Amino acid sequence: MDLSLTPVDEIELAQLAPRTLIAPNFRAYELTQSDLASRRGISNGFDSEQHLRSAIHLARHVLQPVRDAFGAFTPNSVYRSQALERTLKKSPRPG
Repeated sequence: MDLSLTPVDEIELAQLAPRTLIAPNFRAYELTQSDLASRRGISNGFDSEQHLRSAIHLARHVLQPVRDAFGAFTPNSVYRSQALERTLKKSPRPG
């Protein structure tokens, strides 16, 4: 599904599959992917429509222009659920 031209305020969590295009070169799953969440079995899905729309706005207006200018890259952390954030705060920092 391609929602890259759909106004952000019209996009809902219910209609969003992981491979949905939300910007010209960004898919929905790129906003929530997390190696730590995957390894620990933590859900990193959006908690609200507002979180989803904010992340899509960021992808369209910040991340997409960076990708356009410099080529492909994978964002490290666009969105973190509360559960993932709590886990990160408890994890020892690499030193």
